[in-house]
Amino acid sequence: MATSFLFRMLNNNNLIGSWFREKFESPWKNPPPHASKFWKMLCTVAASILPSISLWVHKTCNLSFLWDPWCKKKAAADIHFSNRLSHLRVDSFIVDDKWVLPDVFPPEIYYVISSIDILEEQPVITWEGSPSPPPPNKKIMASFHDNFDDVAWCKFIWHKGHALRYSCYAWMALIGKLKTSDNLITRGIMVAGHCSFCCDHLENHSHIFFECDYTFSILTDLIPVTGMFNLRPNLMQVLNFFDNMHDYSRRDKCFCYLTLATIIYFTWRERNCRIFSNVWNSPGKVKFDIINAVRAKTINWNGIDNLKDKFVNILG
Repeated sequence: MATSFLFRMLNNNNLIGSWFREKFESPWKNPPPHASKFWKMLCTVAASILPSISLWVHKTCNLSFLWDPWCKKKAAADIHFSNRLSHLRVDSFIVDDKWVLPDVFPPEIYYVISSIDILEEQPVITWEGSPSPPPPNKKIMASFHDNFDDVAWCKFIWHKGHALRYSCYAWMALIGKLKTSDNLITRGIMVAGHCSFCCDHLENHSHIFFECDYTFSILTDLIPVTGMFNLRPNLMQVLNFFDNMHDYSRRDKCFCYLTLATIIYFTWRERNCRIFSNVWNSPGKVKFDIINAVRAKTINWNGIDNLKDKFVNILG
């Protein structure tokens, strides 16, 4: 949305775009603290797509002389700054398709501007030669997020068939942010440190998911293939195990990821019930709740009947 708005603002000279430019001058100028969230977002997007766009000069273009990066991908303010040039447009210095620059300009900016061609009237901003922004494909999204760390495990949590409630808990479990006993003790909150399920080990993320006998038995009963582990796995190991199952289709893996997130949610809820309500449920009751939840979330999946043979303990 922000990219499309930026293109329309510069190429079509619409009313809302003119208002924003009159108020803030340029999306490539640092926004003031009182600017709206939308304008701040637009400035962030404008800076991120700069390597992929080009700004062209013609006699009626509405570019900001000082702040828009029309001087060979640079803003004139980066070469020479003067408050007297604020709120002036590039077309203010063009007469009869020629540059008319004040003699007071220092040589470094004078020669840079003089070397820029003044073209026939055309779109001011283009994306790699196109006057319209491209669709939001992987290439564009990569340009927005190239400064962020790559999170390879996001496909395990935010897959196509995810359920928001369960995925949020799986995400927090994966990054170690659930309020387990070890986390609370680290923050100076004195709580019982033992596991609420087996009562034999210290409670932490690795133990609950899935080194504990209680939670591991639920996992293996619902997805028997996880019983192949020689040692008790942690959560990431289980996720990588599903990801490396070569005989599983993409839909099969999404089903496993959803089931695992549901297991995390209901086992964590059972843990809280035992601590705060003194209500203890058997693994069978927790599995019953998990099965019903997974069935409710997958009932409208395409090809759900084809999954029944592989996941008979859940869908059978």
